Amino acid sequence: MTELSRPARAPDVRARPHADRSAIADALRTLAILAVVANHLIEVSKPTLGGHLLHFKVLGIWGVSAFFVLSGFLLSPPYVRAFVGRCERRPSAALFLLRRVLRIVPLYVVAVVVSAIVDLCFHVERVTLKSVVAHLLMLQNFIPKYVQAINGPLWTMPVDFEFYFALPVAAALARVPRYAHRGHRRVAPLSLRHPTR
Repeated sequence: MTELSRPARAPDVRARPHADRSAIADALRTLAILAVVANHLIEVSKPTLGGHLLHFKVLGIWGVSAFFVLSGFLLSPPYVRAFVGRCERRPSAALFLLRRVLRIVPLYVVAVVVSAIVDLCFHVERVTLKSVVAHLLMLQNFIPKYVQAINGPLWTMPVDFEFYFALPVAAALARVPRYAHRGHRRVAPLSLRHPTR
C-alpha cells in the first residue's frame, strides 16, 4: 500500500483538552512570573512613586496567588474525577505526596544550602544553624525572624506543601456522607472540563 492510498489517521481528540489546559496554564504561569519579577524590580529600584508604590505590590500578590491557584487546578483533576464517579479509585495520597517530595525537595534543599553559603560569604549575621534547619524542615513561616533569614522567596515552598497535604485530606473528607451530597453538586460540573476519554 502506498503512502497516498493509506487512509488519513484521525487526530487524537483525547489529548486535546489536556493540551489546551496545559497551554493556558503555561500562559498564566508566564504572566505570574513576569508580575513577580516586576514587583521585585520595583521594590529593589525604589522608584520615586510616593504612595503609588503600593499599587505595584498588587503585581506580586497576584503573581504568587496565581501560582498557588494553578498548582491546585493542575493537581486536582484526578481527585475531582474520583469524587464524581468518573474514576473507580481515588488517587493514592502516599504516592501523590511521594511524587511531590521527589519533585521539589531535592532542588529546594540545594537552594537553601546555596543561599545560606552565599549569605555567609557576605557576612550576613541573620544566617544561623537554627534558621537553616528551620528552612530545611520548611518551618520558617512559623518563626517570623526566620522567614526572610536566608532567601525571602523560599517562604512559598512551605505554603505549597501545606496545600499538597490539604488536597488528599479534602478529598477524603469529600467522601464523608455529611459533605458528599452538597460537594458533589458543586464539583460535578467541573469534571466536564477534565474528560478521561
